[in-house]
Amino acid sequence: AGKAVLVLDDGPLASGMTRMTTGHLTNMLDDRYFELEKVHGSGAIRVAADSHTAAIERIGEIVRDEGIDCDFARLDGYLFLAEGDRRSTLEKELAASHRAGLKDVELVERGPFEWQTGPCLRFPRQGQFHALKYLRGLAEAIRGMGGRLFCDSHADSIEGGVPVLVHV
Repeated sequence: AGKAVLVLDDGPLASGMTRMTTGHLTNMLDDRYFELEKVHGSGAIRVAADSHTAAIERIGEIVRDEGIDCDFARLDGYLFLAEGDRRSTLEKELAASHRAGLKDVELVERGPFEWQTGPCLRFPRQGQFHALKYLRGLAEAIRGMGGRLFCDSHADSIEGGVPVLVHV
């Protein structure tokens, strides 16, 4: 878009928790849609579902457009009951997922695995990738378009405007 891009990273590129990720890209929520809805309402769960889904889509587009070899794949994700939890928890999450706009989430009697999963929710078209390979490819793409990356660069605050001010 004709903008100068500068990326600041507080530590080494792709360090910290990023190095330990499983690389699962999901629109499932660890804290559950029905719990988020209790606190923030139905609008919040739609925003959460839309943003998570859009992030998976965008990563897939970047991988394709930039030719990044990062083992990106689409696959179904499964949400299982926690030990001591009840089927009603899955049923509440299914209803909340549908209210959030994730209409193709479904309750299945078991996941397609060798072990007995019991009932679970199937979230279709999730993503998986190798995060470090992706970030290496993304960094190369940013540099290739004239962007600059600065690692080990801490910023206490950033003020928009022309020029942008970075306070260290």
